[in-house]
Amino acid sequence: AAKWLGNYARTINRKPILGRGNPAADSAYRAGEAYFSKWERNPIARLNPSEVQDAIVEYTRAIDLADDNVRLRIAALLARANLYNTLGRYDEALADVRMMEELGIGDLPSLMLIEAMALEGKGGSEYLKRAISLLTWGLQLEESDWMPRPEEMHALYRIQGLERRAMAYFLLDDFPRAIQDSRRALDVLSHSG
Repeated sequence: AAKWLGNYARTINRKPILGRGNPAADSAYRAGEAYFSKWERNPIARLNPSEVQDAIVEYTRAIDLADDNVRLRIAALLARANLYNTLGRYDEALADVRMMEELGIGDLPSLMLIEAMALEGKGGSEYLKRAISLLTWGLQLEESDWMPRPEEMHALYRIQGLERRAMAYFLLDDFPRAIQDSRRALDVLSHSG
């Protein structure tokens, strides 16, 4: 998920997000991306918490300095929310989701995945049910309803959505549905070439 979200944040709508406003915001965003890229290259090792915090500080600076560059602000919020989830700071991740919604993010799949991750992380039956509801709605969207993206991104979104929903079902002890979604994710993977 980290690699996919990072790639999306850098190629949002295939239009540049840097060089459209405050150079200090661009610089802060690039600094945050340096940490995020390190994580993408080796997600198993994960960044140590101080590196994640350093990336969060840089993304926060980019958000604060972005002025009217909404695309940069959204990309930084997307990356920062993902990092908050990594640190278990789920309320802060959900706050970033709300800010992205207020800014009018056009990429529902990324938004829903990050929100579902935070809800699952918070745990508890009510949060897990909300995550399942959100992911079920997202998985029912027609691909034409999404922001245009390469075909492999559609498959990856479906796999990630099914994987997240399977985990929520698992945490609710609904093992038949967890297994069913896991099988569906494998089916999508086998047909995505």
